[in-house]
Amino acid sequence: QFFDKVVVHQVCNGRHLYLAVVMFILELTVTSYGLLTIGGIISFVIGSMILIDSPLPGGGVPLSTIAGAGLFILGFVFIVVRAVVNVHRDRVTTGMAGIIGKTGIALKDFTGKGKISIHGEIWNALAKEEISKDDEVVVVSVHGMTLEVEKKEA
Repeated sequence: QFFDKVVVHQVCNGRHLYLAVVMFILELTVTSYGLLTIGGIISFVIGSMILIDSPLPGGGVPLSTIAGAGLFILGFVFIVVRAVVNVHRDRVTTGMAGIIGKTGIALKDFTGKGKISIHGEIWNALAKEEISKDDEVVVVSVHGMTLEVEKKEA
């Protein structure tokens, strides 16, 4: 009977801890707004509490260790989820939409069509005003591979 209790405790503990890991992994792939993380932490704590009730002498885990691990996991997941949310809030920084509003430098004097440099790339530019070499320009819109620019106001 003693070994039956040990086996039951270990099986229950294993299931709860595996369930916690599965919930943490699912949180990364499924939009659950943190519910899977909370469920995973609850499952982790329950599985760890079962370790405390181990019938073996000295076989339990201190409650302070469980609380510390649970708080660490909660803090880690909170930081990661917050970082992911902040990344999704940022505006597009790639492609044509990401270049609008960026500042570049005119490579030569031009009125109408000319060349500018933005982020180390040379672009065809179209301006309605006279642009001098080394003037700073701001991208207003994108037309294919040509950027419509205006002089940057000082």
